[in-house]
Formats: sequence, structure tokens, C-alpha cells
Amino acid sequence: MAKTSKYSVTYSNNTLYTKGNEFIVESTGEQYAGQYHFIEGVPFTGKPKSTDIKRLVPGAFANHDTYTYDKRLQFKSKVKQFVQPKFYRPAPTPAEYQIGSIQRYVVSHNLDVTKFPIEIGVSQVNTYGGRAGIDSGIWTLHKIKWVIVGSFVTISTINPVTGQPGPPTLSVEDQNRRTLEPIIRRYPMMEFAFRNYTEFAQPNIF
Repeated sequence: MAKTSKYSVTYSNNTLYTKGNEFIVESTGEQYAGQYHFIEGVPFTGKPKSTDIKRLVPGAFANHDTYTYDKRLQFKSKVKQFVQPKFYRPAPTPAEYQIGSIQRYVVSHNLDVTKFPIEIGVSQVNTYGGRAGIDSGIWTLHKIKWVIVGSFVTISTINPVTGQPGPPTLSVEDQNRRTLEPIIRRYPMMEFAFRNYTEFAQPNIF
């Protein structure tokens, strides 16, 4: 054991290495990968006696816990007490059936892409990212217009002027599928949030 001139504490003369998901840098909150060492049981970046070392906080993102980062750093200012999403199942009203669509809200996890998305209600949307709301740094909010009235089959059309085929009138299923396709390409797990593209749907009433 030896003394460092900068810190006047003993250090372990062993350089270790982490591949990540083990420490965060206390001053920035960023995950750390690279060489590190201990000074009196506390992990720091780099090799022993390095001049530019930063204190590490162990295990802050090991389980993607929403609160761990705040607890580890022990902020003096009041932190946001985020909550976990709670599943909500829509119940379309007669007024919404008159409109023909509803707004649905789903959150997907940013850190663990294997987690299933969760549908939430308007009350959780209103507090999303705020104090006592869902953590917007961990969960991405998706707003989806969901068609609930229309044809159950896609109908071909003919242009009355040219007599040529016109754009088809899409079924409820095809409209909702078209809405979701670009979202699913970016967030593949979103596919599991909507297994029935005609959910809540009723046929056109003439």
C-alpha cells in the first residue's frame, strides 16, 4: 500500500477493468467502461495515482431501477419521485364511436428493450416526465390514433372520371396496421402491445 500525493489516502495497487453496466460516474451520471481502481474501498476511474480520476458509483443501473440513480447520488435538492407505469385498458365511449377513433397511449422501455410495452391512461400521460410521474428518461411515450369504426375488409375503388382503379378504402385492420408499422420498425416490442388490430372496432353504421 502507498500514499497518493493528491488524496493522501491509501490505494490498492491493482488496476481493474469493467466492460460496463457495473458503475456510473458520480459527477455526470454516465455509465462507465474502462480501467478503475479502489481508494479505501471506493472505486475511481483510471489507474492508481492517475491525476484525472473520477469517483464511481457501483451498480446504479444493474437492474434498471428507476430510483437507484437518485438514491446512490443522494442529491441535496428534492428529486422527482418517479412511478412505474400502470396498465390501462381503454373503454371507448359512444361519443368516440361517433368520431370513429380513439387516442391510445403506450410506453416502451429504453434501457431494457426486452420488456413488454405498457398501455397507460390519460392521467398517467398528463404526469409523464414530471414529479410523481413516469420517468421519461427510461420510458418512451407513444401516442397512437386507433380506428374503431369502419369496414372490416379493404374495398377497391374506381375513379369515376378515368375509370381506372383508385386508392382503396382501407379496412379498420389495415388502417391500424399502417399506423403501427413505422413505430414497430423502430421499437420492435411494440408489436406485442397490439395483437388485435380490430380491437374495439364496430362496422360502419349508415
